Amino acid sequence: MVREFNRIFGLFAITGLFTVVFASTATAQPPESDPSFRGGRTCSMKTIAGAWVYATEVGELKGPDNTLMGKLTSLGTFNIDRDGTLWGEFDTTMSLVGGPTIVNHDAEYLGAVTVKPNCRGTFYFAESGGDALEGSLVISGDGSEIRGMTTTPEILWTFTAKRVPKNWMWWR
Repeated sequence: MVREFNRIFGLFAITGLFTVVFASTATAQPPESDPSFRGGRTCSMKTIAGAWVYATEVGELKGPDNTLMGKLTSLGTFNIDRDGTLWGEFDTTMSLVGGPTIVNHDAEYLGAVTVKPNCRGTFYFAESGGDALEGSLVISGDGSEIRGMTTTPEILWTFTAKRVPKNWMWWR
């Protein structure tokens, strides 16, 4: 009985190992740095230059000791020049723990964006009030959408940005 169990268990173990190895090699994807991963497309500043509108998910404000200070959300516009300059305006609502809700309208910001050929990049901006944020972004295959997240520990949120049609260029 024990010998039969060991034989069957061993057979299942070998079969399982073969299945895992075979399945992982059969479904392996090319690395993200390989342009074929994105259907041969690569990205540059030209891909995302233009006008955008965005909205964040509800994010968190953290204190220096990583305690939750409140929640925030934001929406606004931004523009990206081909040299990587980022500028725009936004509205923000912050709900502080045990405190008031603060609404900030028409805050201006200025910063920079970088884009790698693999359609990922970084951003940095400082708002007119002095607060600064940095983060990571990824560009959709056709360049019509940007998804991003902050990497500044005190302000954590994600956002989705949609390209504004060229005939809507309100900023020029």
